[in-house]
Amino acid sequence: MSGHKMMFSGLKLWTKGRSSHAWINPFHNGRNGRGKASFSTRSPKVCIVGSGPAAFYTAQSLLKARQDVEVDLYERLPVPFGLVRFGVAPDHPEVKGNRSMGVPGEDLAGVYSAKDFVGWYNGLPSCRELSPDLSCETAVILGQGNVALDVARVLLSPIDILKKTDITQPALEALAESRVRRVLVVGRRGPMQVACTIK
Repeated sequence: MSGHKMMFSGLKLWTKGRSSHAWINPFHNGRNGRGKASFSTRSPKVCIVGSGPAAFYTAQSLLKARQDVEVDLYERLPVPFGLVRFGVAPDHPEVKGNRSMGVPGEDLAGVYSAKDFVGWYNGLPSCRELSPDLSCETAVILGQGNVALDVARVLLSPIDILKKTDITQPALEALAESRVRRVLVVGRRGPMQVACTIK
């Protein structure tokens, strides 16, 4: 797709200050007045809202069909690729929610679900306001799966390493000030029963 413009922008910027009427009749622009489509010899411009696999497939198909088309992709998340990146399909609702563990103290300040913490450093809009307390030297993670190890890795990785990833700037700044130096990963059983995979 070299030579073609691919733009990632927040939907808030796209919709801010615009009335819903701007979406209803794009042909009614005051010049052709009656809602009739006007055609010109200019290159077509296409806006695709979202940047998941279907958006990229659509953009690729448009660019193959017409080399002069200009395609803009708008995305509300800080990075593209939708479900390919964040991986929770609509038909797996059990993965989306936080499950109560029934552990005394799980609702106390300073206790965060791994789902929310991962969403925070990945820039998910629903987790953007999370402000984890990283002022202590020891963090405890309950669980022995891949997400637990991802959280431990992010908490303990040097900032220079994290800067090379697509972690969000607010998370990077918070982790740069982090005093966490030790992470305990706690599971119900022994090391032979860990639920993580080898990378």
